[in-house]
Amino acid sequence: MNSTRVEGGFLPDDGNLPAVIKQLEIPPCSCLEIGCGTGANSIWLSSRGFECTGIDPASAALRIAADLAKAAGVSIRWIRGVFPEDLGEEAVPEESVRFIFDRGVFELITFPQQQRRFLKRVANLLPPDGTYYTLISRKQGTPLPGGGPLWTAAEIRRAVSPHLRILLLRPALLIPGDKNSAPVWICVASRKKKKWLEFPKFRFPAKIRF
Repeated sequence: MNSTRVEGGFLPDDGNLPAVIKQLEIPPCSCLEIGCGTGANSIWLSSRGFECTGIDPASAALRIAADLAKAAGVSIRWIRGVFPEDLGEEAVPEESVRFIFDRGVFELITFPQQQRRFLKRVANLLPPDGTYYTLISRKQGTPLPGGGPLWTAAEIRRAVSPHLRILLLRPALLIPGDKNSAPVWICVASRKKKKWLEFPKFRFPAKIRF
């Protein structure tokens, strides 16, 4: 992913990110970018007051990200690794990240067991008021550059709903306003409310005889 610098700062790689932040009224908060690449999204968010952590397996990309963040005058924590395997509790505690997002990362996971592990870790990291946003290639379109399989809305719901509560699932374009751009899904979810165990009420006998 390439970071584009313009007058006044950097543009995010994900052209839909600013609209998602605005529509959901997400205030500056702690955030985690999964598959951050060269860091354009995290740099854009950090320049707007977010406290960002970026994780990516590519050392070369993270070195570029660190240089770009320094040039932008923002402080971001970069972690080399694969999510969720290389992001343990000691690195990022549970319920400590209010905004988690990825651009075409979750869509690459094709095995249900790996999807469950990914989404469970996302759910554990989110506090009750946290938000997860992922951009997914839409079926009947072309994949994201370097992306994986194309998804239908039903397939997304089947994979995500057991672990997170879907707040928004709508079609969009990879580059907003460009009709020739790849069709994508904007999927936004939150942590499900924890279910408390309910025990049957004990009824005392109306009359006890001795």
